Amino acid sequence: MNKEAPKERDLRKLADDGTLFEEKEVAEPAESSQYIQCEARYGHLYNLATGKRVVFDDDTLFELKGEYIPPKNESILPQSVDALKNEVSAKGENYFQAFERGTKLYFILKSPHSYFFTFELLEELYVKNTATGYSLYKCKCKTIYSDIPFFEVIHGVSLSELYRKTSILYNGSKRSPEVQVASEYFFTKPIRDKNFALKEEFKRIERLIEAKAKAKEQIKELEKLKI
Repeated sequence: MNKEAPKERDLRKLADDGTLFEEKEVAEPAESSQYIQCEARYGHLYNLATGKRVVFDDDTLFELKGEYIPPKNESILPQSVDALKNEVSAKGENYFQAFERGTKLYFILKSPHSYFFTFELLEELYVKNTATGYSLYKCKCKTIYSDIPFFEVIHGVSLSELYRKTSILYNGSKRSPEVQVASEYFFTKPIRDKNFALKEEFKRIERLIEAKAKAKEQIKELEKLKI
């Protein structure tokens, strides 16, 4: 099927005057009402003939012409163990270390099906217990695996940012990416079970730390006794 090539568009004029859309006649192909000329902008496709954003369903197939630009490498350089420890200590707050760097954790995302994402901590994860729940100190991390179609590695400076960026990538405006990290969406194993919820693991770690502290005090008391 022969298609008439669309007329060229003066993109330089658009960039100079700062307008989002410049109405201009675009030649339509003679034999197809499905062919439209689009421009990629702001992470969306815009119909040049109408200036409207192109909305489409999942699994829609496109034939695109243009220069391929690979995704940017957004890797984040982690701090050293000692530098991060000193930074947390300087806060003067009651943070405890929950996990070491290199630990693999999981979160679940609906897109629209439920998919588990495996992510890796690039720094130690520090947590504190507050009146409203657990508060996490910033911790650089990245996704490393998911069976979701077209999986991409995503980096974040915190667990909440990692979840937000993943949700925006795969769900767009369909779902609010705001979620508390210690909610039911985060797990220590890729199983949606409250026993493996991250907040439950924080409770176990906190109890263990308290038990160790009490044991140390008991040892000190025993050492004072003259037997």
